[in-house]
Amino acid sequence: MGPPPPKPYTGGAHNILLYGPPGTGKTYHTVERAIQLCGETVPETEKERQKLYRTLQDDGRIAFVTFHQSYGYEEFVEGLRPEVANQSVVYEVQSGVFKLLCTRASEAARQHLAHVLVIDEVNRGNISRILGELITLIEPDKRLGAVHEMVVTLPYSKKPF
Repeated sequence: MGPPPPKPYTGGAHNILLYGPPGTGKTYHTVERAIQLCGETVPETEKERQKLYRTLQDDGRIAFVTFHQSYGYEEFVEGLRPEVANQSVVYEVQSGVFKLLCTRASEAARQHLAHVLVIDEVNRGNISRILGELITLIEPDKRLGAVHEMVVTLPYSKKPF
């Protein structure tokens, strides 16, 4: 008899936290949960589940990141990246995984396609360094169309988010 399965905590309509001791299958269970959140039927076999999960990732509907101590806002939301143009180095704002997923989700909203971000090892990252001003927007009532809707201005692109 192994350890108990991870327990889901629903911290809001769209935030789910799987918690439990190491080795209880939290990361493993995110595959099934992400497929469900995308509104798809979870296949019976592991091979079919993995295939559908990868298809949803390839379609840009599921993104997976692992937080760690050196992971930051620039990779998650947006940051400056050097680019070579006409034999000169210029710095351009590039979107991170979260901003890219949010952009895809808003573009697909009319099609009612759900998008899922899986953050593995959330406890290992420096949350305030990674989320910055977006930490406020995690709460469902702060999202677009919600009762206490908020918009923040991103520091690099100076665009509303």
